[in-house]
Amino acid sequence: MRMRILSNIMEKPQNKNSLARTLNVNYRTIEHHVEILLENDFIIEEGEGYGRIYFPSAVIEHGFGEIVEMLKRKGIGYD
Repeated sequence: MRMRILSNIMEKPQNKNSLARTLNVNYRTIEHHVEILLENDFIIEEGEGYGRIYFPSAVIEHGFGEIVEMLKRKGIGYD
């Protein structure tokens, strides 16, 4: 789920509601995984409240392709 969230944020920064609709999952699920991604510096946030938008961190922006390739080599999908 976190890779799907990251992938969507890489394409277009968005809020939790938008992520839940786009990924067709419960808002609480998105909320849980977004908090973990924030705690581990994979994403950053801008704004406040429900208007808070999530963006990929600089580390992820530069290394996301490598992460995906590593997962593919190990036979791990993220869809």
